[in-house]
Amino acid sequence: MLDSLTSDEACARASNPETPLEELVTLAEVCPCAALANPAWLVPESQEYLHSLSPLLLLRAVQAWEEVPAFWLPILVGIPYTPLRLALAQKPLPPETLLRLVQDPDPGVRAQAWARPEAQNEPVLGLIRLLQAMEKESQEVLPKALAFTPRGPYLEILLARHPATPERVLREIARSKNPFVLEGFCQREDLPPELVEALWPKLEGQPQWAEALLQRDLPPDLKARLYVLVPQRATQEALAALPEAALLPWLEGPVHLRLLLAQRPGLSHALLARLAENPETAVRAEVASRPDLPEDLRQKLLEDPASVVRDRARRKHEPS
Repeated sequence: MLDSLTSDEACARASNPETPLEELVTLAEVCPCAALANPAWLVPESQEYLHSLSPLLLLRAVQAWEEVPAFWLPILVGIPYTPLRLALAQKPLPPETLLRLVQDPDPGVRAQAWARPEAQNEPVLGLIRLLQAMEKESQEVLPKALAFTPRGPYLEILLARHPATPERVLREIARSKNPFVLEGFCQREDLPPELVEALWPKLEGQPQWAEALLQRDLPPDLKARLYVLVPQRATQEALAALPEAALLPWLEGPVHLRLLLAQRPGLSHALLARLAENPETAVRAEVASRPDLPEDLRQKLLEDPASVVRDRARRKHEPS
């Protein structure tokens, strides 16, 4: 039925508050402005349909609207699609929306929001000045920053970076849902291991920050786990600096780490035995190539199902 509508008819139906939500989702592809401005989205049942709308479709609507419908504002500021929030920051906005956008994690969105004419008025102007002072790591404004609510992503980044932020607050921010705080924590001069542990779920989602943390003076076991997140940074030199006890996570890590481990001189029998049972043929072949391989493990690898492993065990350890 919808396929038979003209463009004008589709947009008229998209504007009708009686149009079912499942139809509005389809009509939004043709008439995003009309369909998404429809007050039908205000009903509680709309949540499941909202999740089906693509960020690109929402971007088209925001770019076309002269003024964003008020009910969309609290939704759009939290969507993790930067071009959409950037487009939103260029629209006329109420203070409550600007208070969130001036704390956006993306510098381009923040710059656009800070430059809005409405941002030159209170309370938004006061927050911008607070953020600017926090960027300079001002001690005087820290109490105000700690008391400010609600904390947006950028304020949490700045608190994570500030050298005088209380440890209690740092732990709270490290465990928050804000994934962007890694930027602030990685810029700190001091970063205790317990904070790295608290940040671990975020590091798994953003391993580029694990690479930055490898430059820190951290306990060997923590450093070894960081290499699991960024195996491309691991080398034999890095491996040599870590005690064997710290390397157990590498046994379940990427193949690159297991191969490096299998090449390390002086491994204990227990660790070699585990590597000799590794499901990756290349790892078992590397173990079979070791000149210091214990005889019981050599015998085991001579019966390996992979011919390359058997050949290496025979070639390396039997006289020619």
